[in-house]
Amino acid sequence: MIYFVTLFLSKQVHVQALGFTKLLYSYAYASSEDQANQLATSWYRQQGCEVVRASCSLANRPALSSFTFPEQIVNLPEELLIAEFDRRCYPDSLRSPGRCVSAASPTAH
Repeated sequence: MIYFVTLFLSKQVHVQALGFTKLLYSYAYASSEDQANQLATSWYRQQGCEVVRASCSLANRPALSSFTFPEQIVNLPEELLIAEFDRRCYPDSLRSPGRCVSAASPTAH
């Protein structure tokens, strides 16, 4: 399932289209809300963000084809991402890697 995740940060970051903010919004592919929060938190901590907490709910439009940038869904299985790129007839130059969370990544700071 795809979840919409809100991440609360300890410090402001600059985000395109949002400006300076302590809130980030993401999507995560997970089997539960807890897992979605954990995966999104881990991903953003790997990017250098200090995540204080996360909350999520099921995405309003869970169909993968409804996402403009499916490669930005944290933990989306590679085979689903490749199938979506194929469906869209994306050339190799437009196929960005997915947001995979390292298995060794800590979830707490």
